[in-house]
Amino acid sequence: MGFLNKDGKVYTAARDDNGQPVTDVHLKGTKLVQQLTEKDAVNGKLTFLLELKAIGIYNLDTKDGVFNVNGFDIHVPAGKSADFSVGGTPSKVVTASGSTKYILSRYV
Repeated sequence: MGFLNKDGKVYTAARDDNGQPVTDVHLKGTKLVQQLTEKDAVNGKLTFLLELKAIGIYNLDTKDGVFNVNGFDIHVPAGKSADFSVGGTPSKVVTASGSTKYILSRYV
């Protein structure tokens, strides 16, 4: 899960034993039903078969990425991954910027 900070970025609420933010967060009890990569993007937009309720983002790039999911900008550092249950305005479309190499996974 994540939360929206005052600067508009989504951050994970999870912390490690030293109180530092955890950058790799994963959902448990979810089922993978679809994956898309940068090769599926058209003008930085990826369209899933159904609206997103939970998504996994793996940023394979050496640059940080921003992935707009259901109206939320999810910031994923280079080489990191995060899985989120997503609220907001339901949508099938994710807009990616910053990163040029990634894997997006739709979960139910």
